Amino acid sequence: MTSTSQPLLSLSPFTIPSGRALAAIQLFNAVAADPTTGPSVDDVKSFERQGVKYWQPGDPNPDKSDLVNILIKNNYDAWKKILDNQFCKSMASIGIPEHGMPGGLPTYDKVLEGFKYYTVQDYKYCVQLLRYDAERMSQTKEEKRLLEMAVQISGDLSYVQSVKKTCTDTLGIKEDVLNAVNPEPASTEYSDLEFQAAKTQDWVTSLVALIPCFQVYYKIATDMLNNKPFPDPRTPWYNHWILPNSDKEVKEACIDQINFFRTAKTDWTTYERLSELNEIFTNACNHEVEFFGFGEKPKQNL
Repeated sequence: MTSTSQPLLSLSPFTIPSGRALAAIQLFNAVAADPTTGPSVDDVKSFERQGVKYWQPGDPNPDKSDLVNILIKNNYDAWKKILDNQFCKSMASIGIPEHGMPGGLPTYDKVLEGFKYYTVQDYKYCVQLLRYDAERMSQTKEEKRLLEMAVQISGDLSYVQSVKKTCTDTLGIKEDVLNAVNPEPASTEYSDLEFQAAKTQDWVTSLVALIPCFQVYYKIATDMLNNKPFPDPRTPWYNHWILPNSDKEVKEACIDQINFFRTAKTDWTTYERLSELNEIFTNACNHEVEFFGFGEKPKQNL
């Protein structure tokens, strides 16, 4: 089926939850737009939309075409480790100081410093993404692809500027301080995993590396809004993390990502292929845990 010109995953810059999600959007859209790789946008959009539900112990086995939930089931310990990260639990539980703080939980100031450092590291990740795409653009010979890459880099830049504004305006981090922070080695390793998969692996493998950074954020944010105590809406992480990650646009994009793999079933169903994808998925989950660790244990106050 010939695809339309519309992108597969489409989120506004203010709704994109993270730099890793931005990388996922770009790569999924590139694969879906390429007639030599994967199902087209029209193929995916025509697939039955069943909402978002993630496998957990006690559930029946996932549908044989649902790669996302097959990987969650096969690697549930790695998936659960992300869900249980302490940084997100703190964001869900801690309000501004006058709310009072339950005994044994971190202070508001500690969580705020963690959120600052976590957001700065996401900004650094976005800058790395911009450099990576600019390098790829400089090596592009085909005129049509060159123009496509220019549009992609423009999208990179808009998100870099959006995250930078959150750091400087919302979180009050001085620009010279922001520029002086080095990207964490774990962040660089995560970007290397995704970028190298995109460069050296086939399209299925490269896209599997991006599943956790998209799906687990939606899962965590919606759980925060559905559980008690309700997150304090006056905190900066409520407006700049919880709401963007639980947005209806993100839900629709998660469904499209799930349906992409369901539509591409014949490309990943061999045992040998699934074993490789389990490893990629687990590695990506472990990197997400490390990224949340930036907020739990920030290396410097900003």
